[in-house]
Amino acid sequence: MASISRLFLLFISVWSTLVVHLGHVSARYIPSLVPGETFPSADFLLSDYKNVSLHKRDGKPPPSFEELIRKGACHLSNCESLDYPQRDGVSFDEMTQYWTSKPYAVGNSGTTESLEVLGDALSALGLPTKLPPNKGEIWEQDRDWEENDTNKAATYGLYRSVMNPGKGFMIAEENWSPWEQTKDDKHSPNSDGQRQPPITKWSDVTFLVWERLARTPKEAQKIKYMFRFHIVNDLTIATIDTALQRKGKKIEEWPGTTFDMTTDEGKAILATPNGAGVAWWLIDHKSQLGVKTIKSVTVFKGRGIGKDWYNAVFEIEPSSGKGKGKGKGKGKGKGKA
Repeated sequence: MASISRLFLLFISVWSTLVVHLGHVSARYIPSLVPGETFPSADFLLSDYKNVSLHKRDGKPPPSFEELIRKGACHLSNCESLDYPQRDGVSFDEMTQYWTSKPYAVGNSGTTESLEVLGDALSALGLPTKLPPNKGEIWEQDRDWEENDTNKAATYGLYRSVMNPGKGFMIAEENWSPWEQTKDDKHSPNSDGQRQPPITKWSDVTFLVWERLARTPKEAQKIKYMFRFHIVNDLTIATIDTALQRKGKKIEEWPGTTFDMTTDEGKAILATPNGAGVAWWLIDHKSQLGVKTIKSVTVFKGRGIGKDWYNAVFEIEPSSGKGKGKGKGKGKGKGKA
């Protein structure tokens, strides 16, 4: 009877994790390009996509490619700047006042959806493809908090990742910020409105978990590759398609296409919601990571459930730290990455 009870509890744990995962993805799934499909112009690409929830612009149209290039250049400058203000006083213990670690379900094979789809890329870069040694992490914003003497209800934002500080890489699998999760609440008179706790950004939560997993401060500094798996944000997909079109290419399987950050295409992709989080991960945590910058981004497709999925890997390298920070602040860390 005891063993049956344990099996039942395990089933409930796995099922609840899958429900959370599928509930977030299915309603927002964005199909990738039909093989061989072409587009008439880069302007069409950037205006056709509508799911740009991470890039709130108060009803304005999506940014032009030129705007993204300028924003990406600012991100690079801030990465390399020794002057940019740091995130002080944010600790793992403080983060756990708002966020809770959830079980990361994995089968007997020791692999996951992301490790399967990204397997060729990981192997080519000399990175492990199993759990362990990789570690799966799910963090959910499931705790209420007080704000100006008012109770704020949990948002159920969720960040799901695979991390390996020892090998210097992380896979961002699923990322729903508190702000995105409560966007419909701003229209509901019976809710707490659109909201987010003091520690809310993907770049802060995942960094604190990364730092906690690292065996030493020096190991935490080994970050070299940041994967964005199964990209669904329309602005990011449109920007990748536009960048490829400018080079006469289309999305391909690994090794895909690499854009150095000296190129306009690389800067534009860095400025997208899926690229900006990587930049802020480095910008905000120089005191722990040292001064690092993004060297390049490689975009490629992988076979997902019935469709090809867009993926990207940003290569990170040490910087001389001679740049001067510029550009605007971070905003509210809104949306789906």
